[in-house]
Amino acid sequence: GGFGCYPGTIVKTAENYFEKNNLDNYEVVNISGCSTEDIFNYIANGVPVITWGTSNFAPPQWDAYWDINGKRVNWCNYEHCLVTVGFDKNAGTVTLADDSGGYLWDVSLNQFKTVFDGMDNMAVVVLKK
Repeated sequence: GGFGCYPGTIVKTAENYFEKNNLDNYEVVNISGCSTEDIFNYIANGVPVITWGTSNFAPPQWDAYWDINGKRVNWCNYEHCLVTVGFDKNAGTVTLADDSGGYLWDVSLNQFKTVFDGMDNMAVVVLKK
């Protein structure tokens, strides 16, 4: 077992990194709530998208939660952060870069949409200013 992080943590960490290393020509943007088509538009313009899915792209299981300072925090079992780097609408596939295995793999477009939507459409991009 273990836990990961959601977009807010990635955004804050990247902002801190950019500031510490004087990289003021980059910005990190939480695009959560975006559509699959929005992701494909970023990729078509050369911008990989950090997306949230699950290990092996199994259907999300939201079965853990904590109450912190009066706010409920939900957690998806087997949450996994990946980088979406490609798509082929003709083949019906989406290409993911997976840090846990150090490899690229394809999932069906339908499977990607199901899992991405099931993970509340969480996504982050790093853009050049």
